[in-house]
Amino acid sequence: MGDLLDFFAVKPVVSSKPGAIRVPRPIRLGFEFRNVSFAYPNGREVLSGVSFKLSPGERIALVGENGQGKTTIVKLLTRLYDPTAGQILLDGKDLRDYDLDHLWSEIGVIFQDFMRYDLTASENIAMGRIEERDNIFRIRAAAQKAWRRT
Repeated sequence: MGDLLDFFAVKPVVSSKPGAIRVPRPIRLGFEFRNVSFAYPNGREVLSGVSFKLSPGERIALVGENGQGKTTIVKLLTRLYDPTAGQILLDGKDLRDYDLDHLWSEIGVIFQDFMRYDLTASENIAMGRIEERDNIFRIRAAAQKAWRRT
């Protein structure tokens, strides 16, 4: 029981600051990494001085060897981590200025792993907005929208 209570007592490292703003809708400029670096607590640096822009509607592929920072970039975009140096902007504002709960409600990520997600197609689509998992009309609309983009 002590381990459980200790776990619940841990404060998140990443949090919203007072007066945090909502994520813009629609996003107009996109994301920008400016000289971003990231090192894990053990000191292992995964990213060093990374800069790029990701415009709304743009699709990119992250390609590289294991351990080269692809997943770390996604975790930085979603603020599961904050960079150890540099800045990540969303529509020209520092990502740390945005409300975390609102940011997370606007982003969906399924990380690559060794296991399969045992879900129906409808359940997979609903992962993007889990509170709508029983709204078959929204799920069908999302599937049709994705199909038109391919």
